[in-house]
Amino acid sequence: MRTIIVAFLLLNTFSCSSLLKNPSPQIKLITKLSSNKSTFKLDEPIEIIMKIQNIGKKKYTFLPWGTPIENILTRDCLKIMYGNNSIDYSGIMVKRKAPTKSDYITLSTGEIANGKINILEGYKLDKKGEYTIQFKETFDGIPFSNTITIVIK
Repeated sequence: MRTIIVAFLLLNTFSCSSLLKNPSPQIKLITKLSSNKSTFKLDEPIEIIMKIQNIGKKKYTFLPWGTPIENILTRDCLKIMYGNNSIDYSGIMVKRKAPTKSDYITLSTGEIANGKINILEGYKLDKKGEYTIQFKETFDGIPFSNTITIVIK
């Protein structure tokens, strides 16, 4: 049993790292974060919009689970900095059944998928000041986003 688990972990790690190191030159994505405003009051909802656009020549299929495209935070997917301090994820963690075909999103060339989240549902931004926010790259090839800056007053 232990051998099977170790073999699975090694295979899974190799598969994921291969996706990152050898992306298809035909698949090109742009990941963009934005917000309708840049200044918020303490404890005010902070809505962030994430867009993924396929600018490549081939269709791109991905599982949106764990990304803002789901319109809910279900895992740590953002790099949030307050000065030199990283803000840890403190939101819900979701365990799910294996995905079905209907759980995936396919983007043809030029198509965009988007979602909106309140980052306070997963991260504690409880101090006044400036924060930077960026989407972290995922194992299935969704690249890092631009970095946005917000201020809490």
